Formats: sequence, structure tokens, C-alpha cells
Amino acid sequence: METELNKVLSWEIDNPSERTDVMKSDTFSSGGCNWFLGVCARDHLYMYLKDVDTHKLRPGWKRRVSFCFVLLNKSGKELFRSPDEGRCRLFCAEAPDWGLPRTFPLTKLREKGFLEKNKLTIEVYMKVFEVVQEGKSTENDVLDYNGFHIFASQANPVGDISIDHPDFALDVIPKNQAVRTVYMNLLLGLVETLRKSPQSLSVTELRNAQSELTQLTEAGFKLDWLNSKIQELSLERKKVLSDGPWVTQLEEHVKIMELNLADLKVELNKEKASPVGDISAHLPDFAVDVIPKNQGVKTSYMKEACFNYDSLNSRLEELSLERKKTLSDGSRIQQLEEHVKNLELTLSDLKVELDKEMIKSAQVSSFDFVDFLIKRFFLSCFSISKY
Repeated sequence: METELNKVLSWEIDNPSERTDVMKSDTFSSGGCNWFLGVCARDHLYMYLKDVDTHKLRPGWKRRVSFCFVLLNKSGKELFRSPDEGRCRLFCAEAPDWGLPRTFPLTKLREKGFLEKNKLTIEVYMKVFEVVQEGKSTENDVLDYNGFHIFASQANPVGDISIDHPDFALDVIPKNQAVRTVYMNLLLGLVETLRKSPQSLSVTELRNAQSELTQLTEAGFKLDWLNSKIQELSLERKKVLSDGPWVTQLEEHVKIMELNLADLKVELNKEKASPVGDISAHLPDFAVDVIPKNQGVKTSYMKEACFNYDSLNSRLEELSLERKKTLSDGSRIQQLEEHVKNLELTLSDLKVELDKEMIKSAQVSSFDFVDFLIKRFFLSCFSISKY
């Protein structure tokens, strides 16, 4: 053990492997600061140091400390010693505690005869190199977290990962510190993304998350738990969208588009048939005495049956002139025909895109295309509203 570290605590715990609560030592002093040791029994013993007074310290406070944990049995036999005891740690508002998530396996502690009288002694050795009671914000101070340089503001999220998955970065391949930092930032961003609710995640985000996870695992990170999380979110998102308002909204827009398309076609047909309509409006009894009852025959013999042709020729000439004027002024039919054609093309394009999407990747969720459909229908309905 390095000479600069001083023994500051010796704490005996009864039945440590059976304790489910967080155990805290009595307060002890070192470097003019008050500390306590916290111990939590998970699959391994998790131990951490923390300044007792963090809740009342001023902004910018920090302590630079080296420490070491030693586990002993009742007879004083050393069972475990924490590595890197000479490494200096920065305690600050963003990283108020430091420790080891994995020290000694509980299965070993539970072995018959391993602990004498089921008692475990923990000794703490430490030295405080710097104490700042108030100063500039420490959120951008760089910390050395188990070989990774991170900002102080990242200490808590990295610590959370380390507690639940203590071996996640043991086998990371890159040794260059800058590269390791990039990978750690990538991991933290991925974890943050996967905290979103399933319905708020886009397919692009899930696809990018899978790509980032692949990069991290290829670099040596152990992240099986994140892979499971991505799969879980994908399934939940699929269920939420299939059961929720998204599909209903899409179906409603499909119906609206179909109804508007049908209305436009009806209006177009009316416009095309307007000469007959104009005749009927001005001469309501012109076809009252038509003899054939068959619709096809009635249409074919329209000009040959018993119509009242009084003033018909002159009226047709008037209608023809009015019709030419209407078409030359507003081109109403052309406008309707063009809009119907555009809507039909939109529907056709959507079907083509759907076919392409299904062929392109059967393994990729189709929700990206659902998002695309919704956007297209919104645009189409907005376009319809202008007419």
C-alpha cells in the first residue's frame, strides 16, 4: 500500500451477505472533511465514499481524493483490495460519491466457513489532496472514471451504468484516451435515447440506436442489456402504434382523401354534363314524353325521340357560347381534372413507395413508412382544402 494513504476507518459488519438495505458507517474525518462509507449488497458488494455535508456545501465545491478499500475476515486475513488505489478522484456537486460497484461476490461470502462468525471488516485508506469550499462550476471538470476521461456532469449516468453492469467496459479494445472518450459519449447518448417512451421514438432513432450499439460492441463494450432494450422498445412501439391513435389517424386521413377524391370526380362529371343540365334548368319538360324506357336506348335516341325542340337550337347556341366563355375564363374542368389526376398520382405514389419499403427491408419496422404516409395525407388534405 502506498504510504500517502492513511487508514481512516475500520468497520465490522455482521452478516453482510444477508443485508438488503444500504449500510452506512459512522462519520469519520479526513483532510478537514467529514465522510461516510456506504455499502450495498447486490450480486457483489458495492462500496462508495461520500462527503457527509454535500447538501449544505456551496456551488463549485470539490475534493480531490485517493482512496482504497480493503476487506478482511474476523482473523484479519485480507480478502480483497481495491485496484488503482493511487488514482485521484474528483468529488464535486456532479459526482458527490465515488466507489466500486464490484468488490467481492456475495456467493463467496455465503460459502460455509468463509467468514468467521459471519463478520466482515472493511478498512478505508485515503488522502485528501485538495479541498475547495466554493468556486466555479465543476460540471466541465474532467474526471478519470476507470480509465475513461469524462466530464463531471457525466459522472452520475456513467456511475448508474457501472452499478447495474459493472463489467460493461472491462474489455474495451481502444486504448487511446480520445477514442475511449468518444465511445463513452456515444454510449451515454444511446442510453439517453433509449430512455424515451416507445411512442416518442422514431424508426430512424431506433435504427440509429442499433447501429451505435453495433459500433460499441465491436469496440469491446458488453451491452447485451441495451440490445434487449432496443428490441423491447421496438415491440412496444409497434403495439402502441397498432393499438393507439396513430393508425386511427392514418385511417381517418385515408377516408378523408378517398371522400374528397370521390367528391371531386362527382363535381367533374357534373361539369362535363353541364350542357344537358343547363337545358333541363331552362326547359324542364323537354324530355317528359320520351317513349323508350331502357336507359341505354334513351341515351342513344336522345335526339330522335319525342323532344320538345322549341327554341332548342337557339338555346344550344347560347349555351355553347357561355360554355366557351367559362372554359376560356376559368378552365374549371381543367382545374378539376388536374386536381383529380394529382390526387390519383399521390395515391399511386404511396402504393409504389409502400411496395419499395416492404421489399427493401422486411426486417425493419414499417413505422417509418407510417410516418411518411401520415405526412403525405396531411399534405394531400391541405391541398384539397384549397379547392
